[in-house]
Amino acid sequence: MATTFAHGQAVLFEFFGDGEFDIQGYSVAGAGDVNADGTPDFIVGVPQLGTTGGARVYSGMDGTLVWSLAGDNDADWFGYSVAGAGDTDCDGYDDLIVGAPFDDNGGEDSGMARVYSGRTGLLLHQFDGASQGYQLGHSVSGVGDVDGDLCTDFVIGSHLEESGGINPGRARVYSGASGAVIYTFEGDDDLDAFGYAVSGAGDVNHDGTPDIAVGALLNDDSHEDAGSVYVFSGLTGAQLHRFDGLGKGEDFGFDVASAGDVDGDDYADVIGGTIFGFAGSVPGAGQARVYSGRTGTEIYRFDGDFLADGLGWSVSDIGDINGDQFGDLVVGAPFNDDNGGA
Repeated sequence: MATTFAHGQAVLFEFFGDGEFDIQGYSVAGAGDVNADGTPDFIVGVPQLGTTGGARVYSGMDGTLVWSLAGDNDADWFGYSVAGAGDTDCDGYDDLIVGAPFDDNGGEDSGMARVYSGRTGLLLHQFDGASQGYQLGHSVSGVGDVDGDLCTDFVIGSHLEESGGINPGRARVYSGASGAVIYTFEGDDDLDAFGYAVSGAGDVNHDGTPDIAVGALLNDDSHEDAGSVYVFSGLTGAQLHRFDGLGKGEDFGFDVASAGDVDGDDYADVIGGTIFGFAGSVPGAGQARVYSGRTGTEIYRFDGDFLADGLGWSVSDIGDINGDQFGDLVVGAPFNDDNGGA
């Protein structure tokens, strides 16, 4: 099943959708170890699978299908977002979270997210958007254990939710054990798209509790639609940092992630993507920016090569892959003319 890839790397597994328009692989994520075999597994979104949409969990050990999870309707886009949730029910197996932002349970396109047991594949929690158009589940992520009960928790974005204004957006952190809301974060102003992207941030303030990052790509605090990335304390819910886009229309916060510890100070750092960022002398090539969790200062800036490359579309921490004791990163540029790039 393995085949040679660029730079001598090997493709371990390759998976295909069942039909022409399934769009298997629209979203992908590490799932943790869902079958407790000691090898991390992974989850793949298939939001147009059959008549329901779906998400598939595959074994990292041998590539076999562990679970196939189904939504309610293919128009719901179940599998639009997927993530590992950690061990939410404290049974020793890592669990899964899947978003369906166009689900209609609470009204047209109100959105929905579900958490599933990694051990049994059964539904543990379901969260529905409260009103039409909220698109709850557009973004989902595990965050670690923020409430100290030894079970992991998770965050769900609802970037078009109303909260006393015109769709500023919200993100909520939920208890993995009970499904209760631990924190509700919301955008500063109308149409901020707060919650468009969410992620566990790692422990950015070194207090022993993991923190949360949220993107608001249409925030106007620095410039119109420049966007912002917020970091909140997992211990208290207080805002720790806000990183603003640098120019009009950047859409900074299109994606967010923990960067791991890239500078070796034992504090987790944060990365955010801006797909329309001004990269050096190239407008709109996209950028990804890495910020210190400890000080909030910019550490690195990665630029797209050409106009409309979209660098920063996706960003992620990938651990220490070269063994130098510093965290490494991957950044996607899906419109790069070398057939997309990372």
